[in-house]
Parts: sequence; C-alpha cells; structure tokens
Amino acid sequence: MALHTSALSDAAGEQFPLSAAQRGIWFAQKVSKSVPINIAQYVEIDGELVADVFAEAVQSAARELRSPYLRLIEVDGQPLQVVDTGAGYDGSVVDFCSEPNPAAAALEWMQADYSAPIDLLEDILADTKLLRVSRRHYYWYSRMHHIAIDGYGGLTATARAAERYNAIIDGREPAPLAAIGLQDIYEGELAYRNSDRFASDREYWLDHAKGLPAPLSLTGRTAPAAPYDLVAACVLPVRLASLLDSAADAHRVSTAQIVVAALGSFLARMTSSEETVLSLPVTARTTAALKRSAGMVANVLPIRLAAGPTSTVRDLVDLSRRELTGALRHQRYRYEDIRRDAGLSGAASSTFGPVVNMMFFDSEIRLGDAGGRYHILRSGLLEDLQVNLVQSGSNSPLSIEFHGNPHLYSQRELAHHHRRFLAYLERFVTAPPQSSVGDIDLLDDADLVLVPGHGPQAEPPVLLPDLLSTAATIEPEATALVFGETEISYRELDERSNRLARRLIGLGVGPESRVVLAFGRSIDLWVAVWAVAKSGAAFVPLDSDAPPERVGHILEDIGAEVGLTEGNVNNSLPRQVNWLRLGDPSLESETAPLPLTPIRNPERVAPLRIDNPAYVIYTSGSTGTPKGVAVSHRGLANLATEERERYAVSPAARVLQVASPAFDASVLELLLAHASGATLVVSPPLVFGADQITDLLREQRITHAFVTPGVLKSMDPTSLDDLRVMITGGDRCPPELIDGWSAGRTFHNAYGPTEATVLATAATLVSEHAVTIGGPIRG
Repeated sequence: MALHTSALSDAAGEQFPLSAAQRGIWFAQKVSKSVPINIAQYVEIDGELVADVFAEAVQSAARELRSPYLRLIEVDGQPLQVVDTGAGYDGSVVDFCSEPNPAAAALEWMQADYSAPIDLLEDILADTKLLRVSRRHYYWYSRMHHIAIDGYGGLTATARAAERYNAIIDGREPAPLAAIGLQDIYEGELAYRNSDRFASDREYWLDHAKGLPAPLSLTGRTAPAAPYDLVAACVLPVRLASLLDSAADAHRVSTAQIVVAALGSFLARMTSSEETVLSLPVTARTTAALKRSAGMVANVLPIRLAAGPTSTVRDLVDLSRRELTGALRHQRYRYEDIRRDAGLSGAASSTFGPVVNMMFFDSEIRLGDAGGRYHILRSGLLEDLQVNLVQSGSNSPLSIEFHGNPHLYSQRELAHHHRRFLAYLERFVTAPPQSSVGDIDLLDDADLVLVPGHGPQAEPPVLLPDLLSTAATIEPEATALVFGETEISYRELDERSNRLARRLIGLGVGPESRVVLAFGRSIDLWVAVWAVAKSGAAFVPLDSDAPPERVGHILEDIGAEVGLTEGNVNNSLPRQVNWLRLGDPSLESETAPLPLTPIRNPERVAPLRIDNPAYVIYTSGSTGTPKGVAVSHRGLANLATEERERYAVSPAARVLQVASPAFDASVLELLLAHASGATLVVSPPLVFGADQITDLLREQRITHAFVTPGVLKSMDPTSLDDLRVMITGGDRCPPELIDGWSAGRTFHNAYGPTEATVLATAATLVSEHAVTIGGPIRG
C-alpha cells in the first residue's frame, strides 16, 4: 500500500473518503496548481482581548466542528480525509503596531498568506491568527482551504469560537452545539445519492440544464484564475435602496431577486446576449444539523435568465424568482453532476457564468466587551466576475460588491463596471413593469461623455496568418526581413514558417494553445511568430533578459507545453516546457520533409476562429505581478489598415523593428511592415541607445519607425533623410519634440492599452499645436 502524507499525530482519527463536494475541490486544485482554492476572512475587533481565553475558545470550537483539524492523505493514488487534533491554534499574536501603516501591513500579510500555493497533502488546510494593529485593535484572521470548510462553515466556526469566548469570560458553559461530524456529513451525502430525493433533483437539473450556453464575460476573454481578487464595492445609496425596496414590494419578491434580474439584464445587454446564466453558490445545508456544522458542503447552481432586449421587466423579475426558488429546492444535486449531465465536463470554464453570491448574515460579533465586524477577503477560485450581495442583518443596508479576476480586469475597469451596474439598477427598478429591458438606457452620464468618440467604420475581421501571408502571395520575392547582412524573401519566410507550423500542429498545438517564444531580436523570432500564427495558436513572447522569477511566473501562469527558442538562450530556460530550438539539426531534419504549401483549417487540430487568441502579452500588472493579456484576431485587420493608410505604408517602405518582442509595440512593427508587403529591418539585440538607433535608421535607410519619447529626446532628427514617418507612444510626448521630429516628415502620437490590440487612438503632431492622443482609430 502506497501512502503519501505528511506525518500525522497520535491524535489522528479514522480515515474515510472525500465527499462528492470535496472531490470536486480536489480535482479543481490539481488543475489550478499555483492558485490555492482558499476562503479567507477576518473579524475586525475593537476593544481588549484576553489572549489565553481567546486561544482556548478557538481551540475548543475547532475540536467541536472538526473541520479546522482536517488533513488529507493519499493511499494508492486515492485521497482520503482524517481529523488530526494533535496540532492547532498556538495562540501566538502577529504584531503590526510598529509598522508605518499597521492596518495596510496586516491586510498585505493576509493577502500573501491566503494567496500562497498549498500542497493538500503536506500543508495545514486551515489556520487562524490574531493580528494586532494597535493596543485595542485586532484582526482575527482565518484562512481555510475549501476542501476542508466552506464559507458557511467558516461563519459557523467563527460564531462558535466567539460564543465559547463569551462563556469563558462569563464563567458559564456554552450552549450545546449539536453539530454533526465530518464522517457523518460524508455518510449523509452517500445516503442522499441513493435516495428518491436525489433522483427527483437529478430529473429537475437534467431538464433545466439542457443546452446551457457558454459563460458570459464582460471582457470577452478567458484567463487563468489569480490567487487574489480585485474588488469594487459600496453600500447602496439611501435613495437607490429605497427604490429597490419599493420595487420589491410592487413585484412581491425579495430585493435579492430584483437585483439578480437586473444583473441578468445588465450582463445580457453588455454582451449582446439573449440569455444570461449566473452561477449561484448555495449552502446545500437542508437540515438543521447541517446548518449547525462546518465541513465542505456548499454547491454552485446555474440560474438561467432569458434576458434579451424584448423581455419585460415584469417577466424577468418573475423568472428570477422562479429560478432562485427552484434552485434552492434542488440545491443538493452537485454542480459536477449538472455539468457532466449537460455535456460540459470537458469545457474550459468550470462555472456556469458570472457568480452572484447572496451573503446575508449578522456580521456583528461580540467578544466580551470588545466588538467585532466580519469581513470576507476571498470566497474561493474566481474565473471571471463575482457579484456579492452583502447584508449583515435585516435592518442593515445592502452592499453590492464586484470581485474581478485581475488577469481579466484592471481595478479601473472593475470599478467602471460596478458604477455602471448601479446606475442601470436604478433605471431597472424605476422602469414600468411592462417595459422592455432593451428600452432601459445602458449608458450612464459618464459613458455619454464618451459616446461621440467613434472611429471610422471597422474592417471585416481577418485572421493573423491570412494578414501575414497576403504579401507572400502578391510579391513572393520581395524582401520580408533584414537582419544585419542577412535578408530573406517573403517566399522563404512563408515556406519556412509553413514547415515549422506543421511541426507544431504535429505536437497538438492549435487554436486556444499558447506557444512561448524565447528569442532576442532576430530573423528566427519572426519565423516563429509566423509559424505559431499559422498553427492557430497564440504566441507568447518572453523577454530574454527578464529575471528568472518573471519568466517562471509567466510559464506557470500561461500553462504552455511547447516553446520555440534559439541556441543562445535555450539552456537557461525552465524545463517544464518542450522547447524546440530553431537552427537545431534535429528540428531541421524533422521539418525538412514537411510540405511548403499554405496551411488551411482542415490541417489544424481545430478550426481557427476570429475570437481565438492571436497572442498574449504580459504587462507589469497593477501589483507588479505580470498580467497576461490575450488579444484575439478580431481587431488585427483594423490595426493593419489603420497603419497602412494613416502612415502611408507601401511595399517599398523599410520599417524598423526595435521593440522588445515582449511588448505589443513589436506587433505594431510587424503589421506595419508585413501587412503591407514592406521590409521589416530587425535591429541587432545590442542596439538600445539613441545614437545606435540613429545610426541604424540612417544606415538601413529606414522610412518608418516607432520609438518611445524617452529615446527620441536623445536622438538627432536632422540627418535622417529617408525617414518619412516617425511614430511615438508608450509614454507622454513632450511638446518640445514636435518641432524637430515633424520637420521633413510626419510625426505621430499613438496611444492604446494592450487590450485594445495595440492602438486605441492616434494623432498627427504638428509644430505650434498642443500634444494630443487624437481620436479613435477605425473599429
């Protein structure tokens, strides 16, 4: 018998299997290796605490509920659970009083703790710490892995510890808890799955989940979950809260049912969808005994709302009521079973859509004379968006929180969606019941300021490999790439990349795959980009000079299995990726027999679509952690056409390629040349300085270039007779640059976030005129 676990104490109890709920978390954590599926919370305490009494209360509550002592072991490859009370809360206090900002330091400490990767077999699954931020101000922090305890169980454990603390202070015994044990929870789940109720619930969900659509997203993208959430939240203004209450009374529903209806309509309108499916977390505690217990019992259910523009407010509110009521009546049937029955087991997303979480509880906690208030830090793995409805007691105001995956949303974007929804909610609850939701204004006053900003008519979308290959078809012998003394034609670039693309396809690479590229500036870099595009995958360029920690994070985050590189960097790269080295004789021998002809969709592992990712660029992220931005093919034709027309690019142009391949300015340079049949002149890797770039522009007779303002300030524009177009961007352009760089050529300012396919706006800068980012580009 093969057993894998860290050492258990003599107090360890009997081993027993995981429940269906726990198995779902087990497999989810196996997939999301670096992102722990933790729930985290803290109670903000004002007042004096008796530390040894607090420690005793926490320990006693943990022994009653058992979940904080849960450990996992693996026997012959199968996970089992065991309660081990031999280790627990040690009563230590983490003191932040000496920090310049104790509260901020404590919050940062908590985020680092609940974000840290966890080994389910080796690490403690639940932990509690008392953090001191001033003499009479504490944070009672709890971090629990979802496999051991769910959010409801976490509340139960906190409330029971507080109850025990108060009993000890008062010199009395606490009221009996009558919680059921974890093994009883497991056996109760088995009994349910063999009951008539299980069969009835299954029949309901078989019918209800038939034909579930793909999850909606406000970003239109997918990304791996992050170990922490971004949050935009507020208590509802008094006026909106009053209007919401009045609407609930008029429709004879709860305020939560109104908000869910409005949210379904908002998401459908924002994504031009006819149906919104929400993911609803439920406690799945259908008995009084389960409600007194901890453990992992919670479930997630789909809420389907036909929320197209012709739906009326009355119909949508009534549908929300029926959907929520029906889900709660059948809440024990596991979401893993619903997904399997609906044929979604192999889908990329593990949810049904954006999460709406109703968190109605009493957040006031008493610890002797001290008062505490409950705060939720994290509720588990978040793929995209979670909307929390939080109300601590029936007389307390309702808060609405937007939690966003930081791999998909910036803090500013999330706050914008939150503000826009609150404005939409007010218009929804004041609309006549018979009105169509499509007639309710989606934009608020802040949005209307931006409405006039439309660019020219969008181009029909074109796939990246088709944009690149067009020049090879029209003028195959034209020079595609120049690197030092080496030149290759479009025909040679096309054929080499066709062969390499077929080798990638042979490795299973295709649409929705990511292929990492580890190159300095070189011809091989652009052969690789063309090849990955033709395979249908997205290329993920790495900065060859980046610190190993950044490279390691990107490789872990992106999950790529295949990478392309060159000889001088290959040996220093992490080995979890299958690296193909361009120029390696073994790779040359593998690709030599492959056809040179163009690649069509039937050859790919799956059809390549416009909304598949074309490339992924890692930005620094708002926290300094690299953030991957996946950009689809949809906007590339707009960018290519805008560049060709705005910057007057012809096949005779010579375009400088000097940007690091890890920045999206390199995509601007690529399409500036290759989407117009022009020559891309690749700067040698060691050319960085202003004088070096100036010399290269002159020696290679460059006609078009993109250079950042910081470098332009140190360059001399007077000796560049061939340069017809200079583009700058990536930073604020000082007005003093305009005179020199607009003389004898056109000088352009380009602006746009990575998410906008490199450019969002563009301007031509003219002497004696103000610097501007200009107006929107086409599309």
